[in-house]
Amino acid sequence: MWYKKKIPINEIKTTYKSLNGLQAYVLKDLIIKYCEMHDVKIGEKQKIANVLSVELKRLNKELI
Repeated sequence: MWYKKKIPINEIKTTYKSLNGLQAYVLKDLIIKYCEMHDVKIGEKQKIANVLSVELKRLNKELI
């Protein structure tokens, strides 16, 4: 994720299902924070939201 400046959605999809509660929470929080701080295209955000079962608005940057 950090070297390519791209979120590996396929890897997340396969590993997210096998994670325990706290591990899944940390991964989800890390990806949400990454999407808030970086410019991620809306298509990728929709895929991420579907994989992590979160609302799309949680992945958007908050404007101050």
